[in-house]
Amino acid sequence: MVPAVRCKSSPAPCRMQAVGFPLPSGSPSTAQQSPTSYLHFRSLLIYLNPTFQQHMPLFNFFRKTTPPAPAIPTTQQIHHQLLTVLIEALQQRGFKAVKHAEYLAVVVNNQIEIAPLVITGADSHPALMHVMFMTAHHHYFPNGIEEHVAGIGNSLQAQISSAVHNYVFSIFEPISRSLAGTQHAHTQLSTPHNGNPVLWHVTIGSLALQGQWNAPPEKDFLFGQLKVLLPQALEQQPVNWLKLYVAKSADGTITTECSLNNSTWQPGCHALQAYADSWFVNGHFHGLKQFIVFRKAEEQQ
Repeated sequence: MVPAVRCKSSPAPCRMQAVGFPLPSGSPSTAQQSPTSYLHFRSLLIYLNPTFQQHMPLFNFFRKTTPPAPAIPTTQQIHHQLLTVLIEALQQRGFKAVKHAEYLAVVVNNQIEIAPLVITGADSHPALMHVMFMTAHHHYFPNGIEEHVAGIGNSLQAQISSAVHNYVFSIFEPISRSLAGTQHAHTQLSTPHNGNPVLWHVTIGSLALQGQWNAPPEKDFLFGQLKVLLPQALEQQPVNWLKLYVAKSADGTITTECSLNNSTWQPGCHALQAYADSWFVNGHFHGLKQFIVFRKAEEQQ
């Protein structure tokens, strides 16, 4: 039986302005009030009514009391909390991180903008938060690097902390190292352009393992599997980025995702599928996920 193969597709690039949530300015209309704000406003009108205040003790005596339901945070409150945790995580790693003055985004070292967006759906698991992070730089990647991460936990705070940790250590870490020029000499790549070689510095992010691996591959193993294909694929722009995911379940089903500059790269998907064909799955499934950044050698600001 030939194993089934699924290759995820990546959406088209979008600009930061499509992701950042503008901060409210002025007083919103009554129709725009959140349920919590509207109830608070209504309660103020009731308590200011002298007739209601006069009969309130009697009313409370006959009314069946129930404990108040926990307040459900609004979407904007969740994003504000997400930004706060993201800023704290970046500051702990030595970066200057502040909230954007206009959008619900974070500005890092006055150069990089990060705009997270929580993706919700009817089929979302209550212990899982899906967050899309758009990372933009005015020179290297003005249209933004798009990446989706998961936050896992039994509480909102735990899910936010998990999502931020996964983004900072898997995505932002190789991006920041690439822009700072901290690469190793053995992770370089040369591509032809107009008859002349172009040197690229390669920054390989951490290799995330899923499942039970007896002998996990080395950190730069996936890059080695794709290195021969990359010279024909990299675009002549200051920075390229490669998002890799490959998983194999116990029944032989293989899922691959290979996105180059926010677009699906089919040759990479086929190479990952051929690599996973050789796996022996110990348990339910095996999975690998990694993010790689390529910066032109002469491109550093």
